[in-house]
Amino acid sequence: MGMVEAEPVDLLKPYVKKIVIQSADNVETYKVLPDTSLVMGFQYKGSISIIESNQTHKLAGNGITGFMDRYRVFANAAETKSILVYFTEAGAYNFFSFPLDELFNKSISL
Repeated sequence: MGMVEAEPVDLLKPYVKKIVIQSADNVETYKVLPDTSLVMGFQYKGSISIIESNQTHKLAGNGITGFMDRYRVFANAAETKSILVYFTEAGAYNFFSFPLDELFNKSISL
């Protein structure tokens, strides 16, 4: 899996911690550790699934993952390419009109 990290433009720095372009040529399963960022993801090729209780659930092509208190297991299809936007701890609050705690330990479609 390849990753390229980009710094946000100055205007977005109070809200966005980093932007990551991720690509995977092969099917891969990986753990994502808890973090202090909400992450908005856009798959522009391929797909990503989440594995919970030994069941695989395909995620929408565009979604957001909330704050987590445990690791989560994700799997991507071959030839998956994504853009991930990592918000600062308080940055996402400025873009969404619902309480962000509703996203706790969830990944939902945009």
